[in-house]
Amino acid sequence: MPRLDGRGISSKPQTSANPPSTVTRFRLRAPSSSLKIRNVSPGPGDGKRNARKAEMISALIGVLIIIVVGAICFWAIDKFAPDRRLAQLLKLLVVLICLAAILQRVLPLAGIYI
Repeated sequence: MPRLDGRGISSKPQTSANPPSTVTRFRLRAPSSSLKIRNVSPGPGDGKRNARKAEMISALIGVLIIIVVGAICFWAIDKFAPDRRLAQLLKLLVVLICLAAILQRVLPLAGIYI
């Protein structure tokens, strides 16, 4: 039987043993590289990197929440504090508390534990 290349064309010329009326059956196959789906598994450090990213995003969201709460407190102090000196002291207290809360969230990411 003659050999067929990938396009179904015989590599040998037709002879009297294989008359043109004979139908040759074969399967067409796509190159194996086009059918492979690569599933890339994470490397040895990817789990730690992903956990670190999650910690950073969580800290960033926490810091943004602290800043928004501090801004709301500033607005409330401006609106409802009757005395200017009292308002300044309250604002200073809000700033210190917000800074302490931000440091509490950010310092562990830098490896500093207090």
